[in-house]
Amino acid sequence: MLETRISMLDVAYFLIDQYDYERISIMNQQLDIWLVNKSTNKYPIIRLTALSLSEGIKQKEAVVKQAINISQLLNIKDNLLNIHFSDDQTVEVQSNNYYQALVNGEYTTTFLNEDFKGFSNSIKPVGENLENELKRRELKILDLDSKRKKSSKFSLSMIGPTQVILLINALVFMLTTFLVTDFGRSLTALMMGALYKNFIYGANEWWRLITAGFLHVDFFHILMNMIVLYQAGTIVERVFGKKQMFTIYMVSILSSSLLALVMMDGGTISLGASGGVFGLMGAIVVYLFSSNLVKVPKVRNQILSTLFANLLISLLPGISFWGHLGGFIGGVLIAVAVSEAKSLKPAKIHAYISTALIIIGMFIYSIFMDNNVYNVKSQMDKLSIQAYKEIGLDGYAKKIDNDLKIYYKSIGESYE
Repeated sequence: MLETRISMLDVAYFLIDQYDYERISIMNQQLDIWLVNKSTNKYPIIRLTALSLSEGIKQKEAVVKQAINISQLLNIKDNLLNIHFSDDQTVEVQSNNYYQALVNGEYTTTFLNEDFKGFSNSIKPVGENLENELKRRELKILDLDSKRKKSSKFSLSMIGPTQVILLINALVFMLTTFLVTDFGRSLTALMMGALYKNFIYGANEWWRLITAGFLHVDFFHILMNMIVLYQAGTIVERVFGKKQMFTIYMVSILSSSLLALVMMDGGTISLGASGGVFGLMGAIVVYLFSSNLVKVPKVRNQILSTLFANLLISLLPGISFWGHLGGFIGGVLIAVAVSEAKSLKPAKIHAYISTALIIIGMFIYSIFMDNNVYNVKSQMDKLSIQAYKEIGLDGYAKKIDNDLKIYYKSIGESYE
């Protein structure tokens, strides 16, 4: 068994070194080594296994499902090459996306040498101390992984929407920290574009539905949101694609802001990326069910525990439960709409329609039917206008002041 494992590591090293494959963690580590290459379509996924060819046929359905899950996670084709290190003489299998090949001391499947030049020389002689030989080969692969990471060159393709969104949030937060020292958190939030009914309804600042999702005035708040955003964002990029991730995030921000807007009163200020983050988590839930990964206990429990923890956070005082809920619903719907999963294909058009109806419906409700506009704080509004003047935006301050006088009168409140 050790000798077989050594041969598998030799081939793994050869494929990583010569053909740019990467080793990934997977179940059955004691038997299998899984490799992936995102830049090839012929064999993007390779499984090295000590099982016989005949046993491979028996496990084909389960192994193919595993390959499909990997392909969806990494956004690559699900073509799978199984290289069996066995003395079994069963005939190899080749199909559209499933291949079985055999390697042993006397025989190597022909197409391996044709598709991977030098393959026959990849397995090196083995000394008498098999445990030392095994450790030496494992260290060789670790050293190779380390060298490749150090030598990897930066390219724009490495930057995705997750990194861009993180950068925008960080830059906005840096600016708010300067303003907070002079104006405090509440005034700074209003000045920077927080969700606030008086300015949205009264001054028609509907752009706040988006800017509020990129705004934080508390370090702990932005730290928690950015950690989850990075984790969830990178997963959604891999599963759905970069453009789809950006669409999911922005739709979630919008649905989050709209639901929070119609549910809060006239004196509430709301801000933060939580709605977009919950939308990404909703998209991950969609992927778990569409890919059947929800049936894997370890994956399911990890996601459910994360969702439960964030649900508890949503119930804390000062946290917008409705913003989180709106983001999650928007994320689930638009994720179904943009997903390429075959199981979701019949629901795609319905998801698009539902997303549009919910967003348009909340817009209409907020413009024409929202009566939850009271508990206004005219003093806060006046301080905001004064703050705009202090930073040199006199014309803008005057416009808001005139708009708010009209708005307060329309809802029967005193602005003086």
